[in-house]
Amino acid sequence: MRIPKRFKNALKKSKELQLKVYDSVLGDKILSMPLEDQVNLARKLSIGPMPAVRANLLKQLPHDFMRYSKKGMTGDQIKAMYWDCKPFREWWGLLQLDEANLDFVISNALKADETIGVVS
Repeated sequence: MRIPKRFKNALKKSKELQLKVYDSVLGDKILSMPLEDQVNLARKLSIGPMPAVRANLLKQLPHDFMRYSKKGMTGDQIKAMYWDCKPFREWWGLLQLDEANLDFVISNALKADETIGVVS
């Protein structure tokens, strides 16, 4: 069974709108929530097939890591906060990601943040 193109486009637009709403309504406010609540909210907002959910998460997480870094947290502290959170580890595993993937995303986000800081 083939999915009509207009349905695919509508689904894509709904995901884009979802991310815009997430960023404009919650933005930095979500960082003040306990991580368990952040994970539960993100799981509820995740709509669509696993590859799309994983891609959206991997697109958003570096921004969150950079915000934590700007608040004075180190990469090790950020990783510990996420990896010590059981709901996050469970969700991360469901998305077929492992601890090494988290290390990679954190490392790249913090390197990018340093590069941006040097350019500014």
